[in-house]
Amino acid sequence: AGLFRYRVRGVDRFKRPGKWSLPQPLVLMPSQGVELESPTKGTAVQYFGNIPTVPLKWKTLDGVERYRVQVFKNGGVVLDQKVKGNSAHFTGQADGDYRWKVSGCFEAGPRHWETEASSEWAFEQKKKSLIARVVKYPRGTVPTPKSKKLKVQWTAVEGATLYELKVWKLTSKGPVGVSRELAALNDPAVKTYHSPA
Repeated sequence: AGLFRYRVRGVDRFKRPGKWSLPQPLVLMPSQGVELESPTKGTAVQYFGNIPTVPLKWKTLDGVERYRVQVFKNGGVVLDQKVKGNSAHFTGQADGDYRWKVSGCFEAGPRHWETEASSEWAFEQKKKSLIARVVKYPRGTVPTPKSKKLKVQWTAVEGATLYELKVWKLTSKGPVGVSRELAALNDPAVKTYHSPA
């Protein structure tokens, strides 16, 4: 499969060639359409952060270098892009239900041809929130470390790129009966530590 050009000329009985015809395009189509890989049919694609990005991937066809990727929402086209290779990124759209398909394409100047398109697969794009994780250590009563350094451990948080730890000492209740603990996170006496994920 692929995009070709060909031309023809005659040769007489003395093996003298004539003039070539004008080049003509020839497109040999793959025997099958594109097969999608991910996101899989009917899946929910969850993301963290403010800008959603859904990676789209499909199987390449022999002889095809460029592909047309189309994404639809409510019957309208929200992405129509030609890319080289077997992947693209669907970025910056509102959460909701989408459908997508891919076809191979050949281009020669202003002319273009497309292979049989893949079947349409649906996926849902949905924002995911960082959830609180369980502290592993310390829990309860522990002796004051001689090194003046206390190690804190917790379970990993999916999607986190950084962890923030705040530590403060509890004090007695103030004159209005409000615990100092309630205001502690905004108190300048609170110590803040950061750790990479």
